Amino acid sequence: ARWITPEFEQRRYDTWFFVAALPAGQRTRNASTEADRTVWIRPAEAAAGYDRGELLMMPPTISTLRTLEPYGTAAEALAAAEARDLAPVLAQARLEGEELVLSWPGHEEFTKIISSGSAR
Repeated sequence: ARWITPEFEQRRYDTWFFVAALPAGQRTRNASTEADRTVWIRPAEAAAGYDRGELLMMPPTISTLRTLEPYGTAAEALAAAEARDLAPVLAQARLEGEELVLSWPGHEEFTKIISSGSAR
C-alpha cells in the first residue's frame, strides 16, 4: 500500500507498506521511533484491538492490516500482493460551511469532520 500525507500538511510523507516473509530461523525485533509500543500479532487480532479501542493506529496502518486479514499465511499474502493496486491514497481536505472534512478516497470509514469550534 502507499499513502501520502495531505498537501496542506507542513511535513509530508510518502509512505509505503510492504509484505515480506522472514527466512527460516530469523527473528524480528521491535525497533520503532514512531510508536509508543510494538507488538507482533495476526492482522485480525490487531484489527479487533483497534475496533475495541485498545490499539490506536493511523488510517494507513489499520487499512493495511484489514487488507491482510483474509490471508492465513505469509505465502498467501505474498501471492495476493502481486495483483495489488499501488496507486497512492492521498488524503484530501475541504471546507463545508464551518467544518473541515478530512477524507481518504476509497477509505470513507476514516473521514473526519472537524467543526470550527473544536479548533480553538
